[in-house]
Amino acid sequence: MISLGVASASLLAGSAIVWFLRLQDEEFWIFFVVIVFVAVGLGQYVASSMTAPVKVRISDASRGIVQLRFKNASYMARNL
Repeated sequence: MISLGVASASLLAGSAIVWFLRLQDEEFWIFFVVIVFVAVGLGQYVASSMTAPVKVRISDASRGIVQLRFKNASYMARNL
């Protein structure tokens, strides 16, 4: 649902931009297809970042050490 909402909002904004530019047919469809792909990609990115259970922070890239910060503090107590 998050991705659908973000994609719809960005598609609406992109469509308004295309409409105000008053492009010719070929330019309109090229721009519109690009906007659709950007809207879907942006929706997926926002949805995956909002629903991820942890935030990953790289502590030492050369040794491959990362830190996981759980968004829900009680998750560690319940599941470990």
